[in-house]
Amino acid sequence: MKREVAGRMVCFRFVVLLCLIPLHGCWAGETVPRAWQPLCKQAISQPFKPLAAGAAGDPLLAAVRTGAGPAQFKPLLEAGELDRPRGERGYTALGTAAMLGNWPAAQMLLKAGARIDAPGRDGNTPLHWALVGGQFGMACQLLKSGATLPDPERHPTLLPLVALSESFEPAALVADYLIAHGYAVDATATGNRDTALMIAAELGNQALVTVLLKHGADVGLRNARGETAAQVARRAGFTELARTIAAR
Repeated sequence: MKREVAGRMVCFRFVVLLCLIPLHGCWAGETVPRAWQPLCKQAISQPFKPLAAGAAGDPLLAAVRTGAGPAQFKPLLEAGELDRPRGERGYTALGTAAMLGNWPAAQMLLKAGARIDAPGRDGNTPLHWALVGGQFGMACQLLKSGATLPDPERHPTLLPLVALSESFEPAALVADYLIAHGYAVDATATGNRDTALMIAAELGNQALVTVLLKHGADVGLRNARGETAAQVARRAGFTELARTIAAR
């Protein structure tokens, strides 16, 4: 009996030891690169800018949009159905908080039992909406809290959507992460068929261009207008960036 208990204690200590290793937390979510840490802090330190309640009429969505405090949230959270798609577009409350970058609301929802990967009516998760909305600090916090990265095969346009962000350095960090997790570097946006490289070229995002070229982005691809990434950069007035791309 003593030997059995001792064996269990050794096993428990081994599990606890694994949990203390920074790169592999047992109860932590996806490992977040060290370079992302400023993004994670941004979600906490950056105050949420309240929006109008909106015309949807859903009290919980309105509380998320307007930046309501704990006292206003409490009865809404106690009402349950936190993962139910709401409003005309069918977003969940957590999906709305993620899209808008309202981390305090997201924390309250998660603590009240909202599932971190609960999809909205369209099947997209809160992490998906954080990435699409350019809320990279929120995305970092969701990953650390256990969110699952959307499937690259089902969401091939996510990389071009991330490239649209005007937060240049964060977009480059996130793009690097997505490509490392299976997202195709040359995936195209719906309609105009712009790749992430073309979008980065048009915006003048040197950091993102560097990341995409590092991962082997095809500089010869053309969008629906027949332009290459170098031509897009030149049209947008980024001559040096156009030269950098054309030289590859």
